[in-house]
Amino acid sequence: MTKKIPLITLARKGTHRCLDGHPWVFGNEFAAPLGIESGSAVELADWNGRFIGIGYYNPKSKIAVRIFSKDPEAILDINLIRKRIVSAKIARAKFFSEDEPRRIFFSEGDFLPGLIADIYGKVIVFQILSLGLELKRELIVEALLDVYKPSAIYERSDSASRSLEGLEIRLSDAYGTTPDRIETESDGVKFVVYPKIGHKTGAYLDQRLNRRRFASYATGAKVLDAFAYNGLFSLYSAAGGAKELTAIESSKSMTDILKENAEMNGVNIETVIESAFETLKRFEIEGRRFDLISLDPPAFVPRSEQLRQALRGYKELNMRAMKLIEENGILFTSSCSFHLKREDFIETLKSAMKDTGRNLQLLELTSAAPDHPIRLNIPETDYLKCAVLRAV
Repeated sequence: MTKKIPLITLARKGTHRCLDGHPWVFGNEFAAPLGIESGSAVELADWNGRFIGIGYYNPKSKIAVRIFSKDPEAILDINLIRKRIVSAKIARAKFFSEDEPRRIFFSEGDFLPGLIADIYGKVIVFQILSLGLELKRELIVEALLDVYKPSAIYERSDSASRSLEGLEIRLSDAYGTTPDRIETESDGVKFVVYPKIGHKTGAYLDQRLNRRRFASYATGAKVLDAFAYNGLFSLYSAAGGAKELTAIESSKSMTDILKENAEMNGVNIETVIESAFETLKRFEIEGRRFDLISLDPPAFVPRSEQLRQALRGYKELNMRAMKLIEENGILFTSSCSFHLKREDFIETLKSAMKDTGRNLQLLELTSAAPDHPIRLNIPETDYLKCAVLRAV
């Protein structure tokens, strides 16, 4: 290094995980020397003094160090940030055109922990989730401008995880003037994004390929879209030839956006503003049945200690949906909870199937779209699971 930086020596537990390629170091896995400034770069070594990596340090966070490079000479400057953003852009060019909405940077998945960025047309919406990158905010904006030449960049740093880093919420234009409403299109389906008020950066982009799969089963189908959000599963199925569409969304404001999207596409959707749990129960009593169902709930397991309770919720939800599926019908059921592992997700579905007396075949078990890349040595990047089940 051109400048001496503090050295942190890891305990054996943290060393093994980091040597496997995971970028997180927890605060109980080392004894930090006194006087390290929050957000500064640190060098990591194992108990034998062997170099592990360079990361940024935050004593206020449970994840006390986030490794950003295995190069002992690395500096988190504009050149490194631009290099990572360009690399992510090259990877996505194989799957997406320049005018498609997509995630252009996926934090650890793209080798820079704490940066999320999506693009809608010529507008970038980004989030900073770590102190180390918070201190590099101006460089991040500069790199995004240089690589993408957007008309506007909006910072949507309102994730609850910022409080765990000791950071405050920031919602503001970082460049240009961001419109309140953006019309965009994905796979021929039109929809509107409200980058300043919607969930995440205004839309959920990780289910794109699963929506394509959903549409492939939709010809002539009666479709139920539970936890519909902005209605994209419904709209994709309409494009796939669905006969009848019903969407359940508990939020009145999101239902209004869903209806706006339906009108943009010339599609009629029966909307139900209610808890999906209650609606599915009522539909069973009413004898309603569907050929194609999407269950795409929010994360039930934000923390690992809530897993047992969440498993009961997932089981109940899937039992209710399984009771509504016609013979030969298809159920797309998703979980975006990292703490719910794939094997536990499948066991939950098996238990729900047993208790309902339904027989279902697993046709596919999928992940997020490729603009949310999974790093095999970082299980947290493999958070989305979507099981495609056929009732027989």
